[in-house]
Order: sequence, then structure tokens, then C-alpha cells
Amino acid sequence: MAFFWLLVQALLLLDFAYDCHEVIMLKADNASNQSESSRKGWLGFYLLLCVSCLVAAIVGLVFLFSDYSECDLGAFFSSITLIFGVFTTIVSVLEVVNKGLLAPSIMFAYSVFMCWYALLSSPDEECNPSADTNSSNKTTSLVVIALVTGAVLLYCVVNGTLILNIFNTEGEGVMVGQHARPGQKSDNFSAAGGGGVTTSQPLDVESPGNSGNSGIQQESSGTGHEIVFFHVMMMLVSCYGAMMLTNWGKPDGTPEGDGGNTVPLMSMWLKILSQWAFLAMQCRALYVAYFDTE
Repeated sequence: MAFFWLLVQALLLLDFAYDCHEVIMLKADNASNQSESSRKGWLGFYLLLCVSCLVAAIVGLVFLFSDYSECDLGAFFSSITLIFGVFTTIVSVLEVVNKGLLAPSIMFAYSVFMCWYALLSSPDEECNPSADTNSSNKTTSLVVIALVTGAVLLYCVVNGTLILNIFNTEGEGVMVGQHARPGQKSDNFSAAGGGGVTTSQPLDVESPGNSGNSGIQQESSGTGHEIVFFHVMMMLVSCYGAMMLTNWGKPDGTPEGDGGNTVPLMSMWLKILSQWAFLAMQCRALYVAYFDTE
């Protein structure tokens, strides 16, 4: 159950990253109609976020290769993270894709963190220097993943059943839909389907009693299957929280290198598989974006 939450969290983060790019670019375009300084301010903020995420990713990679790559498996995980991070960042800024630098920067930083988080569960001291101790690294990882999960959960709660529309291939992201001008439609795209990572769909509504209000955004109606999906997500994140607090099945607090290797290896592979699924979603999104521009 915790593994499925990691997949949902990856999909939501993917949606959020592309929404951030779209919203900041939209703000910059709108500000250009007012003053050039406002536009430069938004573009400066965009660049600051990009640089911050890329620096975090680079520092994390240096940490991975220096401390967690003494074994072949750790080196393999770190290399895959580096290769895909560089590849997706370069492809995203190409003119044929044109999805900016912010989204791949956020996802690069997150994938580096997930690689480190997975290796912290390894019972092998060559892959995980803290395998036989309860070091501060484990506390740090718990705090960071709790913050990420809390932010994603807040994103779910604020947007309610609209989150279900991440599977809608023709709509817009939640943030894009909230900031777009009436009737404006974004080209945001989806890793889950053929169109785009989406959370709300703006439609021009013409109905009796509302004839003068075209371009009104139509939101999710809160139907039964949407409510069920929302509560399933809450169940998944509860299971995931339980696994974090019990150290993925070792509630006595013993280090990964003590006792059997089954539980630590299982948690390591679940985490790294969720990272690979996240990378696959990102590649799928870039693939769709390429054909959309074509």
C-alpha cells in the first residue's frame, strides 16, 4: 500500500512541477502588459527556483557517488539517476519540446532524493555506510520525506476531488486552471495518458440563466467515484505514514544491517522502483510533448 502512495505522490509531483512552469510563465506574460520590471521579476524568480533545484540535485549526486557507491548496486542506482536527470533536463529545454527548465529541475532533485532514500534502506555497509547504526542521515531523510509527503497531502486536501482529474487527458493542471484567463487553455500534458498531467478542465459554459458568462471554468462535481478515489488516496498516505514511522517494518528501531535482510531489501527495492516509475512518467510526458509540438 505504501508503494502505491509513492506512485501517486510521483504523479502528483509531476503535475505540480509542470503547473509551476506554466503558472510562472503565465504570470510573466501578464506582467509584461503592465511593466517590464514585473516581467523580469517573475523570470528572475523562475530562474532562482531552477538554480536552487539543480544545485540541490548536484550536491545530492556528489553525496551519493562519494558515500553510497562503493557497491555495484549503489553505483548503478546513482548512475541511472544522473543519466536520466541530465537527459530529461536537456530534452525539456529543446525547442521541439519547449517545456522549460523548472519542471525537470524539480524532478531531478526529487529523483536524487529518492535514490538516496532507497539506499538508506540497504543492509550492505558498502551501499549504505549507516547500515549498522542509527545515524542522523536517517533522521534527515525521515524529516525531508515527511515534508514532501505533507506538501503533497496538503495539495490533495486543498484541491479535493479535483485531484482525480490528473487522469483527464484533455484538461489543465489545478494551478493553471486557477490562474489562466477565462477561456484560455494550456498545453499541459500527462504522463498517465495520451494528453497531459491534468487536474481541472476549463470549458466555455452556455446554459440558461448563465448566458452572459462564457468561459466559466467547470470543475469536478464531487461524484461518487471521485470521492472514493480521494479517500483511497488518504488511505494510501496513512499506510505510507505508518511505514515511515516504523522504519518500513522494523518498529524496534534496529539498524538495517541487524537481523534479517528481507525487510531492508524489500523497502529499498520498493523505493527505487517508485523512482524508476517516476522517471518513466517523466519520459512519457516529454514524449507526448514532442509529438504535440510536431
